Amino acid sequence: MASGSSHFAVHGWLMYLSFGLLLPIGIFCVRYMQYIQNSEGSANRIEHLRKAHMWIEITGVMIMTLGVLSSLVSLGAGSAHTHQRLGYVLWILTWLQFLASLVVSQPPV
Repeated sequence: MASGSSHFAVHGWLMYLSFGLLLPIGIFCVRYMQYIQNSEGSANRIEHLRKAHMWIEITGVMIMTLGVLSSLVSLGAGSAHTHQRLGYVLWILTWLQFLASLVVSQPPV
């Protein structure tokens, strides 16, 4: 049972790192770009923030996926618990948003 509880701990920390830290920081980068958009000499800062947003979000999604995989290792692919069902929905929606950003994303002109 100790191995299962260590998978839960890994799952919890990976999810916290992705959803609690990285993804909100990536969102902050985009929100901050809107405020500096009209300031003088902001093109370079906006480009840095855009790249930071992109790499932070990619890292967050990959770490989230590792967290889901650690959960699948310990519990299997069932959906007996509400937490698992909500997690699957959130995982699918996050990946759909990530894939949509690859299709629609355009660097600023």
